[in-house]
Amino acid sequence: MIALAIHYGAWLALAMLIGVATGWWTWGPRRGEVEADEPIAWPPPKEAAVPVLAPPVLAADDLTAIKGIDVEIAGRLRDLGITRFSQIAGWLPADIERVDAALGPFKGRLIRDEWIAQARLLARGDIETYHQRFGCF
Repeated sequence: MIALAIHYGAWLALAMLIGVATGWWTWGPRRGEVEADEPIAWPPPKEAAVPVLAPPVLAADDLTAIKGIDVEIAGRLRDLGITRFSQIAGWLPADIERVDAALGPFKGRLIRDEWIAQARLLARGDIETYHQRFGCF
């Protein structure tokens, strides 16, 4: 170890100097002008009310494009508030259990027919991959 320090001492010192300079430049003291604080007014002035806009309503997707979803199942999904491919694509295990239980006689179909995989492809508009994997809709 001492032999390495003797042999590479100049390079080690240079590397340490560069490291210290970089650290100082990155995290060193910031010198800026300090502005005076504004006086605090009490009670604070009332600001003009900003109207709250409702989020835009997106048009519903045709869920029957997913293989395994017919008109009746699409109606059940719509009753649950599911109208878009992106909603199905983002389902978590708890969502799958909840929806699967609400499907009644169609229980198990969403896993068997791979609704989530289909919805992910349709949500991002990857129709070519959808056709390759699931056929035409």
